[in-house]
Formats: sequence, C-alpha cells, structure tokens
Amino acid sequence: MKNRLLTILSLAMLVSVGTQGVIQSSALAKKSTQATSQSAVTTSKGTLSLKVVKVTSPLKAGSDATATVQTDPNAMCNITVKYKSGPATAAGLKAQRADKDGKCSWTWKVAKNCSPGDWPVDFTASSKGSKATASSTLTVQK
Repeated sequence: MKNRLLTILSLAMLVSVGTQGVIQSSALAKKSTQATSQSAVTTSKGTLSLKVVKVTSPLKAGSDATATVQTDPNAMCNITVKYKSGPATAAGLKAQRADKDGKCSWTWKVAKNCSPGDWPVDFTASSKGSKATASSTLTVQK
C-alpha cells in the first residue's frame, strides 16, 4: 500500500514538476519514513551512522525479542526498551561493541506480565567522539 501511494505521488509529481522533482520528492518521502530508524552525525572527527535493521515485532509477552542495528565497525552500542512499567532490565540488553561489519544485536526475554502495546526502542552508537541515535517500536500483543 505504501509503495503504491509513493508511486501515485511520484506520477503526480512527474506531471507537475518534471523528472528532477520526482527524484527529489521520492528521496524526501523515503527519508521521512525512515527518520525514526536511522541517523548520521558528522563531527570534526568524522561521520557515525546508525540504522535499525530489525526489531522482532509484533510478539507475545513471554517471547524472545531480537533487535539489530548497523553502525560503524567497533562502535559502542546501547539499547533502551521503554515499557509501560519503565525501562527494561533484561539481561540481554547490555551495551556492546559492533562487530567488524558494524552489526550489533541483542536478544532478550519480554516479561510474561508485560502490558500489551507499542513500546519505544531507542538505540545509541558512539565512536571516536561522535554519537548517533535511532529508534523503533516493539509491539507486544496479548
């Protein structure tokens, strides 16, 4: 549905603005749908990127959840899952270093008594004085 809407929007833009406008509009539309899932920060020390690759969702309370991000190799990565009851404290949610390919993954058990709903999952990565943030949503069902 989203791709169909983007195609219709692109065709409308083609008629009104020309091909160059479509390319720019498509890029802007793509960025806006990904704005909460990636970031890149440029400092005097360089650029650090962070992109959410996967968050297991939806899932049932009591299940294992997995989240994976892509960043720079060796960057220090953190995850925070904010449930209705407060930040998650599961053992699998510890800070860790990204591997040589820049991947960082966490697996944790969602408590059996976790309230159903959409819960924010926030990520940070830091390396060489730069910091990047990204976020996603974990949906817990009954």
